[in-house]
Amino acid sequence: MIELSHVTKRFGATLALDDVSFAVRPGSIVSFLGPNGAGKSTALRCLVGLVQPDTGTATVAGVAYRTLRSPGLVAGVLLNADDAHPGRTGRETLRLACLTLGLPFSRADEVLAEVGLSRAESRRRVRTYSLGMRQRLGIARALLGDPSVLVLDEPANGLDPQGQRWLAGLLRQRAERGGAVLLSSHQLAEVARIADRVVMIGAGRVLANRPLADAGAAELEDEYFTLTSGVDRAA
Repeated sequence: MIELSHVTKRFGATLALDDVSFAVRPGSIVSFLGPNGAGKSTALRCLVGLVQPDTGTATVAGVAYRTLRSPGLVAGVLLNADDAHPGRTGRETLRLACLTLGLPFSRADEVLAEVGLSRAESRRRVRTYSLGMRQRLGIARALLGDPSVLVLDEPANGLDPQGQRWLAGLLRQRAERGGAVLLSSHQLAEVARIADRVVMIGAGRVLANRPLADAGAAELEDEYFTLTSGVDRAA
Protein backbone atom coordinates (compact mmCIF):
# COMPACT_ATOMS: atom_id res chain seq x y z
CA MET A 1 0.00 0.00 0.00
CA ILE A 2 3.06 2.24 0.42
CA GLU A 3 5.95 1.99 -2.00
CA LEU A 4 9.05 3.98 -2.80
CA SER A 5 10.81 2.71 -5.91
CA HIS A 6 14.31 3.92 -6.83
CA VAL A 7 13.66 7.39 -5.43
CA THR A 8 16.51 9.87 -5.84
CA LYS A 9 16.41 13.50 -4.74
CA ARG A 10 19.03 16.24 -4.84
CA PHE A 11 18.93 19.67 -3.27
CA GLY A 12 21.58 21.56 -5.16
CA ALA A 13 24.85 19.69 -4.72
CA THR A 14 23.48 17.58 -1.86
CA LEU A 15 22.24 14.07 -2.60
CA ALA A 16 19.44 13.69 -0.04
CA LEU A 17 18.04 10.37 -1.32
CA ASP A 18 20.06 7.86 -3.31
CA ASP A 19 18.00 5.17 -5.10
CA VAL A 20 15.72 4.51 -2.11
CA SER A 21 13.32 1.57 -2.44
CA PHE A 22 11.09 -0.11 0.13
CA ALA A 23 7.43 -1.01 0.66
CA VAL A 24 4.87 -1.31 3.44
CA ARG A 25 2.33 -4.05 2.83
CA PRO A 26 -1.22 -4.25 4.24
CA GLY A 27 -1.34 -5.62 7.75
CA SER A 28 2.14 -4.49 8.73
CA ILE A 29 4.05 -1.84 10.67
CA VAL A 30 7.36 -0.76 9.15
CA SER A 31 9.73 1.38 11.18
CA PHE A 32 11.90 3.86 9.30
CA LEU A 33 15.15 4.43 11.20
CA GLY A 34 18.18 6.62 10.67
CA PRO A 35 20.25 9.41 12.22
CA ASN A 36 19.14 13.01 12.02
CA GLY A 37 19.74 14.22 8.47
CA ALA A 38 19.77 10.69 7.02
CA GLY A 39 16.96 11.45 4.56
CA LYS A 40 13.94 10.10 6.45
CA SER A 41 11.94 13.32 6.36
CA THR A 42 12.75 13.90 2.68
CA ALA A 43 11.53 10.39 1.86
CA LEU A 44 8.29 10.92 3.77
CA ARG A 45 7.76 14.29 2.09
CA CYS A 46 8.26 12.66 -1.30
CA LEU A 47 5.69 10.05 -0.35
CA VAL A 48 2.99 12.62 0.51
CA GLY A 49 3.69 14.93 -2.42
CA LEU A 50 5.46 17.77 -0.62
CA VAL A 51 8.72 17.08 -2.46
CA GLN A 52 9.03 15.90 -6.06
CA PRO A 53 11.62 13.14 -6.56
CA ASP A 54 14.19 13.70 -9.31
CA THR A 55 13.81 10.07 -10.34
CA GLY A 56 11.74 7.13 -9.14
CA THR A 57 8.22 6.93 -7.78
CA ALA A 58 6.54 7.19 -4.39
CA THR A 59 2.99 5.84 -4.20
CA VAL A 60 0.16 5.25 -1.75
CA ALA A 61 -2.42 2.61 -2.71
CA GLY A 62 -0.74 2.35 -6.10
CA VAL A 63 -0.91 6.03 -7.08
CA ALA A 64 0.88 9.28 -6.32
CA TYR A 65 -0.52 10.83 -3.13
CA ARG A 66 -1.26 14.14 -4.84
CA THR A 67 -3.55 12.39 -7.33
CA LEU A 68 -5.80 10.89 -4.65
CA ARG A 69 -9.23 12.45 -4.84
CA SER A 70 -9.53 12.73 -1.05
CA PRO A 71 -6.11 11.87 0.41
CA GLY A 72 -7.18 12.03 4.06
CA LEU A 73 -9.62 9.18 3.54
CA VAL A 74 -6.83 6.94 2.22
CA ALA A 75 -3.71 8.02 4.12
CA GLY A 76 -3.44 9.67 7.51
CA VAL A 77 -0.29 11.76 7.78
CA LEU A 78 1.56 13.29 10.74
CA LEU A 79 4.83 14.98 9.81
CA ASN A 80 4.87 17.88 12.27
CA ALA A 81 2.88 18.11 15.48
CA ASP A 82 3.42 21.88 15.55
CA ASP A 83 1.57 22.69 12.33
CA ALA A 84 -1.84 23.22 13.95
CA HIS A 85 -2.91 26.87 14.27
CA PRO A 86 -1.97 27.93 17.83
CA GLY A 87 -4.98 30.19 18.21
CA ARG A 88 -7.56 27.50 17.50
CA THR A 89 -8.76 24.89 19.93
CA GLY A 90 -8.05 21.25 19.30
CA ARG A 91 -11.71 20.64 18.57
CA GLU A 92 -11.84 23.54 16.09
CA THR A 93 -8.76 22.16 14.35
CA LEU A 94 -10.42 18.80 13.80
CA ARG A 95 -13.81 20.23 12.87
CA LEU A 96 -12.16 22.30 10.12
CA ALA A 97 -10.45 19.14 8.89
CA CYS A 98 -13.86 17.43 8.89
CA LEU A 99 -15.15 20.14 6.55
CA THR A 100 -12.24 19.51 4.20
CA LEU A 101 -12.85 15.76 4.16
CA GLY A 102 -16.62 15.97 3.97
CA LEU A 103 -17.08 14.30 7.35
CA PRO A 104 -19.66 15.08 10.05
CA PHE A 105 -18.44 17.13 12.99
CA SER A 106 -19.22 14.18 15.25
CA ARG A 107 -16.16 12.45 13.81
CA ALA A 108 -13.93 15.07 15.48
CA ASP A 109 -15.29 14.13 18.89
CA GLU A 110 -14.85 10.42 18.14
CA VAL A 111 -11.14 10.71 17.36
CA LEU A 112 -10.53 13.12 20.26
CA ALA A 113 -11.86 10.41 22.55
CA GLU A 114 -9.80 7.76 20.74
CA VAL A 115 -6.52 9.62 21.30
CA GLY A 116 -7.32 10.48 24.91
CA LEU A 117 -7.87 14.23 24.69
CA SER A 118 -10.60 15.10 27.16
CA ARG A 119 -13.54 17.40 26.45
CA ALA A 120 -11.87 20.17 28.48
CA GLU A 121 -8.51 19.70 26.74
CA SER A 122 -10.11 19.77 23.30
CA ARG A 123 -11.54 23.21 24.05
CA ARG A 124 -8.17 24.72 24.99
CA ARG A 125 -6.11 26.73 22.51
CA VAL A 126 -3.42 24.66 20.84
CA ARG A 127 -0.76 27.13 22.00
CA THR A 128 -1.43 25.96 25.58
CA TYR A 129 -0.86 22.29 24.70
CA SER A 130 2.13 20.30 25.87
CA LEU A 131 4.17 18.49 23.23
CA GLY A 132 2.44 15.23 24.12
CA MET A 133 -0.99 16.82 23.70
CA ARG A 134 0.01 18.27 20.32
CA GLN A 135 1.17 14.82 19.25
CA ARG A 136 -2.17 13.32 20.26
CA LEU A 137 -3.97 16.05 18.31
CA GLY A 138 -1.81 15.35 15.26
CA ILE A 139 -2.53 11.64 15.51
CA ALA A 140 -6.24 12.42 15.85
CA ARG A 141 -6.11 14.45 12.65
CA ALA A 142 -4.34 11.56 10.88
CA LEU A 143 -7.08 9.17 12.04
CA LEU A 144 -9.96 11.46 11.13
CA GLY A 145 -10.80 9.86 7.77
CA ASP A 146 -10.34 6.31 9.14
CA PRO A 147 -7.60 5.72 6.55
CA SER A 148 -6.06 2.37 5.65
CA VAL A 149 -2.58 3.92 5.52
CA LEU A 150 -0.75 5.84 8.25
CA VAL A 151 2.46 7.81 7.69
CA LEU A 152 3.80 9.09 11.02
CA ASP A 153 7.02 10.97 11.72
CA GLU A 154 8.13 10.57 15.35
CA PRO A 155 4.58 10.23 16.73
CA ALA A 156 5.81 9.11 20.17
CA ASN A 157 7.90 12.25 20.67
CA GLY A 158 6.70 13.92 23.87
CA LEU A 159 4.45 11.05 24.95
CA ASP A 160 4.89 9.68 28.45
CA PRO A 161 5.29 5.90 28.96
CA GLN A 162 1.53 5.43 29.21
CA GLY A 163 1.11 7.40 25.99
CA GLN A 164 3.75 5.33 24.22
CA ARG A 165 2.00 2.13 25.29
CA TRP A 166 -1.32 3.51 24.04
CA LEU A 167 0.24 4.47 20.70
CA ALA A 168 1.77 1.02 20.25
CA GLY A 169 -1.61 -0.57 20.83
CA LEU A 170 -3.30 1.81 18.41
CA LEU A 171 -0.81 1.08 15.62
CA ARG A 172 -1.00 -2.67 16.15
CA GLN A 173 -4.79 -2.50 16.06
CA ARG A 174 -4.64 -0.61 12.76
CA ALA A 175 -2.28 -3.16 11.25
CA GLU A 176 -4.44 -6.06 12.42
CA ARG A 177 -7.34 -4.44 10.57
CA GLY A 178 -5.29 -4.68 7.38
CA GLY A 179 -3.80 -1.20 7.45
CA ALA A 180 -0.26 -0.24 6.44
CA VAL A 181 1.73 1.81 8.96
CA LEU A 182 5.00 3.60 8.19
CA LEU A 183 6.56 4.88 11.39
CA SER A 184 9.66 7.07 11.59
CA SER A 185 11.21 6.82 15.04
CA HIS A 186 14.37 7.14 17.09
CA GLN A 187 13.06 4.96 19.92
CA LEU A 188 14.74 1.64 19.18
CA ALA A 189 13.22 -0.27 22.11
CA GLU A 190 9.71 0.72 21.06
CA VAL A 191 10.47 -0.18 17.44
CA ALA A 192 11.69 -3.63 18.44
CA ARG A 193 8.46 -4.15 20.39
CA ILE A 194 5.85 -3.12 17.81
CA ALA A 195 7.29 -3.12 14.27
CA ASP A 196 7.13 -6.06 11.86
CA ARG A 197 9.89 -4.77 9.64
CA VAL A 198 12.66 -2.21 9.82
CA VAL A 199 14.15 -0.01 7.11
CA MET A 200 17.38 1.77 8.07
CA ILE A 201 18.68 4.71 6.10
CA GLY A 202 21.93 6.69 6.25
CA ALA A 203 23.26 9.45 4.01
CA GLY A 204 20.21 8.99 1.82
CA ARG A 205 20.80 5.27 1.16
CA VAL A 206 18.93 2.22 2.44
CA LEU A 207 21.31 0.35 4.74
CA ALA A 208 18.95 -2.44 5.84
CA ASN A 209 15.46 -3.64 4.98
CA ARG A 210 14.45 -6.75 6.87
CA PRO A 211 11.79 -8.31 9.08
CA LEU A 212 12.32 -7.86 12.80
CA ALA A 213 11.09 -11.36 13.68
CA ASP A 214 12.21 -12.06 17.25
CA ALA A 215 15.05 -9.53 17.35
CA GLY A 216 15.25 -7.77 20.68
CA ALA A 217 16.00 -4.14 21.39
CA ALA A 218 19.68 -4.86 22.13
CA GLU A 219 20.18 -6.66 18.81
CA LEU A 220 18.43 -3.89 16.91
CA GLU A 221 20.50 -1.26 18.68
CA ASP A 222 23.74 -3.06 17.84
CA GLU A 223 22.75 -3.32 14.18
CA TYR A 224 21.67 0.31 14.04
CA PHE A 225 24.92 1.68 15.44
CA THR A 226 27.04 -0.70 13.36
CA LEU A 227 25.34 0.34 10.10
CA THR A 228 25.08 4.06 10.81
CA SER A 229 28.47 4.59 12.44
CA GLY A 230 30.61 6.86 10.26
CA VAL A 231 27.84 7.44 7.72
CA ASP A 232 27.88 11.06 6.60
CA ARG A 233 24.62 12.89 7.07
CA ALA A 234 22.59 14.15 4.17
CA ALA A 235 21.49 17.77 4.37
